[in-house]
Amino acid sequence: MTEAIYRKVQRGKRVHYELVGNAAHWHSSDFDVLKPGQFRLEFASQDGMRRYAYPVSPDVAGWAAAALLARDAMEAAMQKMAIAAPQLGNTPCTRRQMAIIERYRTEMAAAGGMFPSWWQHKSATEIAQAAIDAVRGYKP
Repeated sequence: MTEAIYRKVQRGKRVHYELVGNAAHWHSSDFDVLKPGQFRLEFASQDGMRRYAYPVSPDVAGWAAAALLARDAMEAAMQKMAIAAPQLGNTPCTRRQMAIIERYRTEMAAAGGMFPSWWQHKSATEIAQAAIDAVRGYKP
């Protein structure tokens, strides 16, 4: 059984809903409050996905926008480069074994699982270079 995240409150003829329990602290007005004179930069990086920069002054808005684009491109490139692959030694794998390894890697990544310690990962240098290449080649 799941808990309700809101409850119905009636005050006279007016009815409204308020968040309860663990959801009560996620009310958007608690997080998205700007002081008078402050600006917020919003970037729609994907369909339904937004990135924000708080507070942004007009004199650095261009740099902040470029940083949001760079961050989005770098994160995508780093996620792509951080996919683990088996470290193959002197023993070659058969096609069937490689298919099993690929299926295992895909299913573990989808489940958010950990990879064995003997898997080879990309180095920080390779990940950083992939990020630089992503920013250099970014075209909106």
